[in-house]
Formats: sequence, structure tokens, C-alpha cells
Amino acid sequence: MFYRGEGDTGPLTPRVRNVELGNVRVGRACNAFSMTGYPRSPIEDVRIVNCTFEEILQPSTIQDTHLSFHNFRVNGVAVVDPAQLT
Repeated sequence: MFYRGEGDTGPLTPRVRNVELGNVRVGRACNAFSMTGYPRSPIEDVRIVNCTFEEILQPSTIQDTHLSFHNFRVNGVAVVDPAQLT
């Protein structure tokens, strides 16, 4: 979570990387993801593997984030590119 008081301008650079979400089934949610990194500190190497999200009602927020998908479906559609979620 990047919500530090100083945000991207403080002395500590926030880092989120090397995350895998696997074998998850979501029945209903407002959106699939809300991921916002910083230009100088993007969220890196997030892998979504063997997941199914159903009844996703709104687009995701994905900014300065590097995602990859392997066998991931949202509302019945195979997702291969983060642009499909926004």
C-alpha cells in the first residue's frame, strides 16, 4: 500500500514487487483490481495465475503496474492484457 503521508516525495521509496495471486475464485465484486504505483516506483511483477472473477461490475484502476496473466478469466472472458480490465 503506497498511502504514506509523504506519498512519492518522501525519503523512503515504496516498493511492491514479486507478487503472485493463484487459484482464486471471486463470485462478485465492484472491480477486479485497484492498483496504483508511482512512475518512479511502479508495482512490478504481479502474476495472476489460474483465477476466475465472476460478476465484476466496474472497470479496474491500474496505473504504473506491471501485471501478467496465466489462465485468468473475468466475466467469462480470458484476460491476457491489463487494458482489458480498464
